[in-house]
Amino acid sequence: MSATREQLLAKAKKCGEEAKFDDMVDCIFNMIKQNPRLTLEERDIFYIAYKNAVGQRREILRQAPDAAKEREVINLCSEVLEVLENYLIKEAATSDDKVFYYKIKGDYHRYIVEANKSQAHQDKALDSYIMASDYARSLPATSPLRLNVALNYGVLLYEILGDRQRGLSVTKVAVEDASPSAVEALPEQEKKETIFVLSLLSDNIRLWEKEMASR
Repeated sequence: MSATREQLLAKAKKCGEEAKFDDMVDCIFNMIKQNPRLTLEERDIFYIAYKNAVGQRREILRQAPDAAKEREVINLCSEVLEVLENYLIKEAATSDDKVFYYKIKGDYHRYIVEANKSQAHQDKALDSYIMASDYARSLPATSPLRLNVALNYGVLLYEILGDRQRGLSVTKVAVEDASPSAVEALPEQEKKETIFVLSLLSDNIRLWEKEMASR
């Protein structure tokens, strides 16, 4: 008998605690096949599972590049993209879901670009971040999700596509739109997340302005 959704979720959490991220991926994928409309908790588990499974492989590839390791990264990123395209985006019920899934779609196309410089995946990463940014306009300017979209979109533009001015502009606008008074009014946990992402955005602004001034 196949495992229930509750059993798969419990197993995925246990695998995460034990850093068995490939097993965690298997659990969440089977759960998505049962019903691709995820709760916030399930959505976070999906994100954590693939982020860590892919992240481990990206780090290994950075330390010792070779064709086999590159294929591992590309294959797993492609799996995430198929899950997003065939299941999750189709069932995205809210603007928040759409922002979340299109941001991840942009991220995993970007990871493939980092591995093999694919022009097709550059274009798809750009399209995905644009979609995520469009949907993110319905979220508060202080939303950690909206700010994370701007963070990663800016990185794609500046560091990968070489569109430095546009990358800097996207990043600066995100920081400017998140007014300090609105940040202070957030619930404590959300405020911590927002302040953290704003610090990353601000770090990029300082670094990129310095780089551009020295050119």
